[in-house]
Amino acid sequence: MAKDYITIDALSPNPTNSSTTLTFTIQEVASVKVEVTTMDGSLVLQPFEQIVIADWPQTVLIATNSLEAGMYQVRLTSRGFMTSKKLLVIQ
Repeated sequence: MAKDYITIDALSPNPTNSSTTLTFTIQEVASVKVEVTTMDGSLVLQPFEQIVIADWPQTVLIATNSLEAGMYQVRLTSRGFMTSKKLLVIQ
């Protein structure tokens, strides 16, 4: 597996105040978990956990209207691999 086993293609809009759309791809069929955490790693949302198709863009709508304003991480994990992107939530 390469370092880009999971690739975040887009996280938009960012910054956001109500929701953002995450688009990602993975190199092989596998279960993927999407989590939103505070910058210190505390879990605040888990909007997605499913088996996904390899090399096929997956789209996840992440509702952020319940989160306080601040910086968060959107983390994707699968088979021991993890990638993340920062998300700014504004009021």
